[in-house]
Amino acid sequence: MAGENAKLRTADNDRRGYAPTSAVAAGDVVEFADCVGIATMSIPANTKKSLAFDGEFTLPKKSSLSIPGGSKVYWDKTEDHVCLSTAHTEIGKTGTADTAASTTTVDVHLKQ
Repeated sequence: MAGENAKLRTADNDRRGYAPTSAVAAGDVVEFADCVGIATMSIPANTKKSLAFDGEFTLPKKSSLSIPGGSKVYWDKTEDHVCLSTAHTEIGKTGTADTAASTTTVDVHLKQ
């Protein structure tokens, strides 16, 4: 659980309850089972609050990675960033514009 850099751009209404075993900060990316959600508020340990599973978020990526527009992207929970490797859990799709390797973030529309 990390990803303090996640920033909400637009939101839909798909939110689901989640009670973490340790505290989660607002903006953290949370992966469990085969889902990836974003905490839009701080969540104390063992307290049920909701995670966003839809909406467009700005998420961290490695600066060495360029991502073509419209790509399926995945969440690397070990490295806490978006990647293109299907070995990780799918988080959503990028917008229509390409994301340059020189940037450290990418806009992603969550898909769960």
